[in-house]
Parts: sequence; structure tokens; C-alpha cells
Amino acid sequence: MWRRTVQLVCLAGFVTLIIATATSAGQAYAVPDLAWLPFRLDPLVTMLAIVAGTATVAVVLWGLAAIAFSLVFGRAFCGWICPLGTAMDAVRRAGGAIPPLRRAQARLNRRTAGLLGTMGHWPLAVLIALLLATALGSPLLGVLEPLAIGERAVATALGPWSSQIKQRWHDAGRQAEREPAPGFIDDYRFIGAPVRQVGHSYPWGWIGAAVLGGILIAELVMPRFWCRSLCPTGAALGLLSRWSLIRRLPGKTCGSCHACVDRCHLGAFTAEGKLIPSACTACMSCLDVCPSGAAQLRPAPSIPRDGPDITRRGLLAAGIVGAALPLASRIGTATPDPHGIRPPGVADRARFLDACIRCGACVQACPTHGLVPALFDDGLPGLFAPRLVPRQGPCEHGCNACAEVCPTHAIPLVELTDKFRIPMGVAVHDHHRCIPWSGGGECRVCWEHCPVEGKAITLKMALAPNGQAIPIPGVDDGKCVGCGTCEFVCPIEGTAGIRVATTAQAGAVRARLQPKARA
Repeated sequence: MWRRTVQLVCLAGFVTLIIATATSAGQAYAVPDLAWLPFRLDPLVTMLAIVAGTATVAVVLWGLAAIAFSLVFGRAFCGWICPLGTAMDAVRRAGGAIPPLRRAQARLNRRTAGLLGTMGHWPLAVLIALLLATALGSPLLGVLEPLAIGERAVATALGPWSSQIKQRWHDAGRQAEREPAPGFIDDYRFIGAPVRQVGHSYPWGWIGAAVLGGILIAELVMPRFWCRSLCPTGAALGLLSRWSLIRRLPGKTCGSCHACVDRCHLGAFTAEGKLIPSACTACMSCLDVCPSGAAQLRPAPSIPRDGPDITRRGLLAAGIVGAALPLASRIGTATPDPHGIRPPGVADRARFLDACIRCGACVQACPTHGLVPALFDDGLPGLFAPRLVPRQGPCEHGCNACAEVCPTHAIPLVELTDKFRIPMGVAVHDHHRCIPWSGGGECRVCWEHCPVEGKAITLKMALAPNGQAIPIPGVDDGKCVGCGTCEFVCPIEGTAGIRVATTAQAGAVRARLQPKARA
């Protein structure tokens, strides 16, 4: 009972923080101060921040606290706190409550029992492969981080609609004294606006939702399939739990009774009935069914001397996969996207990708919805990492929301006055599409809306094809910070007449978009 209560509280808190982050976007840039908290409970997140060189004292202290918790209580995080584990438990219980699903689940469990017994070393092999790949320059550990998977899925499914609901209540309260408030669901906007937000500001979030759906469906086939086979966080906590002070005792089954073995959803017992400490999540299910009451959670008198739960073949396979991932990660890096703009303050793209865990918190916090998860802008390592799409929303000069919610400080948190000390990119006019440059008439919208002090957009008088003297826009590369405001406000339908390019690729983009100099 206590465990389920703690699970529900942690799950509710996790979802609330995600929704609050999404719904606070655009409201004076106020984001929850604790949006990063769930991720600080994962020691892998701390490790990534330390390796990437973005860890602060607070990040390290939270990581040490998470490690200390595991050294005392073992993998209790997986059984009590992890929201993904709570969701899997709920799906399994719901399936067991429906007779047809319960019978089908029992049949599938029997058929896969042999397979479940051979999967004990899989998570550790996955962790080793990802750590090796990260060390060799292919930082993919965050793609499989369980909290990041939950963040991407929940934010996609609930964030836009909760934001719309909150806005409706706000509008209704504001208009109540002046005019009748609109119906709560009286037009297409309630559904249309979130759909557009998901489609534009988080197009690849549905991939995260599909991954979560697959994990939950697999729960009906194999209990805790994700935890047993792929979860790198579970593997890391399992290694720490070998030295945990409090564990399930006795460390093996009692005589001929195997009630605890049958009840254990993690397969934490060997065929001989010996407990595997690294697989036990302290869920206490075995304590509930023990007929003699011998099974208890209490301080361990000694530390097991067993080695890691991985065979030599598994270790070799993990090493091969980990070494091969950096080679695969070079897919798409030969021709990087010249418009793959990273969040503000990012000086070293490689270091940014090393520290980013792809949680999507910055995407949800962005008030203009300009940040979106990328696919292969920087090859495979760039998967799900945020990029700025100015056509959807610029980077506001008075906003630091993305940096405030980043759990690893991959997006550096600096004073707003120093936010653009490292330009995000450089704006380049497309002479084929820009209205004045293409001879379509006068237009100075990009100049009017440029927020940079002293204007990064310049104007000079020149003759149009009709012989009329009109102002022609240009860009002062020394002042442009790449915020994308000019690209966002460009009145041309479709691709804008001015686009922000990365600093490294700006010259090549200018040569392509400006083939002829205009007098």
C-alpha cells in the first residue's frame, strides 16, 4: 500500500512538472523552478554532465545524493520512484484485471519464461555499449534514459492540450465582466491549436510517444520487459545496489516454497532460487506472499561477492556495438544542415550534444515554440537534441526558459545581457525570394522588427528593376546574433526571404542564396 502511494505521488509530480513547464511558456517566461528535479535523481544524468564538463556544484551534489540513496536502499528508485516503472505496473495490473487479457498474458509469460531467464545481463550490456559509444563521440545515452522517454511522450500527449485548457480558463475569467465568455469547447481551436502545436513545435515527439506505447504494450507480454532488457539507468543502479545496506533477506528461497519467485516481476531469482541483488527493486511483492513471513527488508549482514551479471560474450558484444555506434553516428555528418541552429549560448556543438539528454524540457518551455527536437542535423548523435526553427518561432531576447529547465546545463544559464555573447548564427538574405532583392517592391519588415540594439539589419538605397529607388536590406554580420526574429516576421509565404544559418556554414549559404551582387 505504501509503495503504491509513493509511486502515484511521484508519477503525479512528474506529470505535473511537465505540464506546468509547457503551460508556463509565454507567460512572462515563468517556468517551474523544479522542472529539472526528476532528472537529477538519475546518477547517469549527473555522469553525463560531468563528462561533458557542464556540471555545476548543485548537479554533482544531487548526483551524489542519488548514489547514496542507491547504496542504502538498492534499486528502490526503480520500484518506488521511477514514473516509467509505475506506468508499467499500472498497465500490468489493468491487463490482469481483464480475464481475456489475463489469460493471454499468462500464456505469453509461459512461452517467454526461458527468454526472460537469459536477459539478466542485457541492461548492463546496453549500458556498457552506450558508455563506450559516448566516450568515442556518439552520445546516445540520453535517448534511452527512462525519464527522458517519459518527458517526451507526456509532453507530446498532454502539454499542448493542457496549455490550451489553461488559456481558455484565463480568457474566460478575463472576459467575464466585459462580455459573455466563449464556450469551453465551442470551436475548432481547442483541438486545432494543440494539433498545430504538436505538428509544428514538437514534430518528432510522436516518436517518443510511440516508444513509450511500445514499452507499455510489451509489459503485457513480459513483466518489466524494459527494465530487464534495455534500461541503462536500471543497470547503473543495479551495479550500485550490490553494496546496498538494506536488501531483501534471506538471499535465497526457503526450502521448496517458490511463492516469491513466482511473484517477482523482475526475475530477480536464479533457477536455483538465489536472489540477484542487482535485479531486486525492493518492491516487497515477495514479502506480501511469503507464507512464513521469513522474507524481510533489513540491513544486510554482508556484501555478496558475485561479479557483474554479464557473460564474456555479452561484454564482447557490448564492446563491439559501443565501438560501432560512433561509425554509424557519422551518417549525415558529411553535409550538416546549415540551418541547424542550436539553443542560445551553445559554443561547442559537440560538448552540447554530449551533455544533452534529449528530455525535451527546453522544447516545452520555449515560449515561441521555436525549439524543436531534431533528427540527424549532426548525424545520429543529434537525434532528439533541440534546434531552433526561426520560421516557427524566434529566440526571444528577454527569455532564458530553455536554460532554466535544462537538467544538465547543456544549455548554459547566463545573464540575459550575456545571452548572445556567442551568436546562434547569422542571417542571410535569399536574393531569389526577398521582395526587394527579387524586384518585387519595397519591404523593410526584417529591419523594423530586428531587436538587436543598433539594428543588425541594414538598409541602403538602390534602384529597383522599375527604376525606382528603394531601400535594399542587408545584414551586419558583426551585430547579428542569429535570434531568427527577421526570418519569423518575413511576410513571404513558405520559405522566408531571409534565413538564419550556422556561423560555420553562413559563407556557403550566402554564396548559394546570393549568386549575384546587387548594386
